[in-house]
Amino acid sequence: MTEAGQLFYVNEAACRVLGYRREELLAMSIHDLDPNFPIEAWPLHWRELKEKGSLTFQSSHRRKNGREFPVEVTSNYVAFEGEEYNCSFARDITERRRAEQAQAALLRVSEVASKTENLESLLRTVRQQLGTLIDTRNFFVALYDTETKLYTFPTARTRTPTKIFHLSLWREV
Repeated sequence: MTEAGQLFYVNEAACRVLGYRREELLAMSIHDLDPNFPIEAWPLHWRELKEKGSLTFQSSHRRKNGREFPVEVTSNYVAFEGEEYNCSFARDITERRRAEQAQAALLRVSEVASKTENLESLLRTVRQQLGTLIDTRNFFVALYDTETKLYTFPTARTRTPTKIFHLSLWREV
């Protein structure tokens, strides 16, 4: 990028990930791609980059189709042939964020599991934490009783375990 935040060079990966042709991207500034980076913030960013030489931070980028995705950006101050540039590399961190969210949900469930003696409370926490990762509107927990060989759904609307079917039926399904 130039000192004004105008895109100066983009590689094929940026074109592919963002969904733009190279010519389209070169007509844009970082403010067009990063919804968290208003024009007013650029002078402070540029000054900090020049002072430190390199910055790494997380933000979001917006694709041509309007969808946003999280990125980790590493920016480097470069002076070349009398011009100053911000040479930045952005990495899509969507999968990293998902993994962090899953890890946090598992940690919360394990904390509750180690402290609660109430199955309903534990199952409510499981549902809440999974709800941060997936749609849990049709999520149920089935418990299998090895003695009766029956499955029950302890969180069914009746609030009492409901015998559903025998294991042999489950295997046929």
